[in-house]
Order: sequence, then C-alpha cells, then structure tokens
Amino acid sequence: MFKNSGEFSYTVGKIDEFVEEKGSQFTALREVYYNDSEKPSIELRRYSVNKEGNEQMAKGVVFMTPTGPQEAAKAIIRAGFGETTEYIQELKDTRKDFDQALNKVLGPDDKRYDPDVKMDEVFDASTFVQEEDEDDEELPF
Repeated sequence: MFKNSGEFSYTVGKIDEFVEEKGSQFTALREVYYNDSEKPSIELRRYSVNKEGNEQMAKGVVFMTPTGPQEAAKAIIRAGFGETTEYIQELKDTRKDFDQALNKVLGPDDKRYDPDVKMDEVFDASTFVQEEDEDDEELPF
C-alpha cells in the first residue's frame, strides 16, 4: 500500500509560462520535475504564494500524453476563447515554420497563398527507384 507523507520536491524546467494572476494566486503552464525524476510532466496548475513568498501548488492538470497540450490549445480556440489576431501574432513571433505552415493550410489555389515562401520539398521515393528490366545483366558482385 502506498503511503503519502505529503512531502515532495519539484523543480521547474524550461517551460514556465504564467497564464493569469489574481491576488496571491497565479496559474502557470510548466514543465515540472518531481523528486529528482528525470522525466518531466507538463502541467497547467494554480499556485498560491504565502506571506514568505513561497509557492504552494494547488489543483491542476497534468497532461498524460505529448499531444495533450496541443489538443488543449485547439479546444480553447474551438470554444471561442481569445482573439484571432493575438493567436496569429504569437504563432508568427514564435514559430520558424509559420509562413510555410500558413501556405500549406491555404493551398496554392487561395489568393492569400504566397508563392515566394520556400516550401519544404517532398520527394516521391518511387522516382528514385528504377525498375529492373529483364534484359539487364546482373552484376557479378
């Protein structure tokens, strides 16, 4: 049987994004390492700050899969939260593949498609494979 002493330690990793703040509480998206674990969890959690300035964890969500945060972001957008221009600006400012992704979504038939954007080339491997003719001689090696 597992006995929880209530004591644990955690370290915040590279992801540490504050989402909102009110009074002595805040919500953050964080990469968290527990008790010297090498495997982090990605969490969206509320924290409170006590009078001494120490953080205390409150309720939150620990994403179970690597795609969880992406699916949460899409659900927030589908539910109508946020401003479209702010989402687009954030993607433009933080994603190196923004122009290529936008072109891929728009497609070349869309008037907003930018033909000057260098797109990743996709090769069809079958164009590199030659069919063996019956007349071809087999090499001796």
